[in-house]
Amino acid sequence: MDSKLCPRHTTRFKRSSHRDSKTTSTSLALREDTMFKKAYELSTLCDIEVCVLYYGRDGELIKTCPEDKAKVRDMAERFSQLSHIEKRKKSSNLSEFLSKKMSKDKKDDFNKFTQKLLEMEHSLERRLPILQDRLGLLFLILVVFLLNH
Repeated sequence: MDSKLCPRHTTRFKRSSHRDSKTTSTSLALREDTMFKKAYELSTLCDIEVCVLYYGRDGELIKTCPEDKAKVRDMAERFSQLSHIEKRKKSSNLSEFLSKKMSKDKKDDFNKFTQKLLEMEHSLERRLPILQDRLGLLFLILVVFLLNH
């Protein structure tokens, strides 16, 4: 896989047993903090509105980003009023992102290959007359050599 698409390191996820639920809750809390921090950074860096809804296993809303419920409700209402096409246009998943990225990279690689091929062709075309002249000279030398012997 292309190194541009690989994460800095691979995280292996395993379902934890019930025995180490403290470890699980600590790990989950750290990941939760990271997720909300990334949402805030994305919002700030791209000057966009980001909404994260975090539900528990029982379906209870645990935490939101932004914390102001009125802002969350406003964003949810605006999103729900969009047409299906508009919703789809503004959403993406990792698979779609990676396939687009890989497709673009393949096109770039093909264009680079084509450019190199054209450069080689031009180089060969420029050198062909020189090689033909040398071949003609060698032929003349061979004829003179055969006539003298």
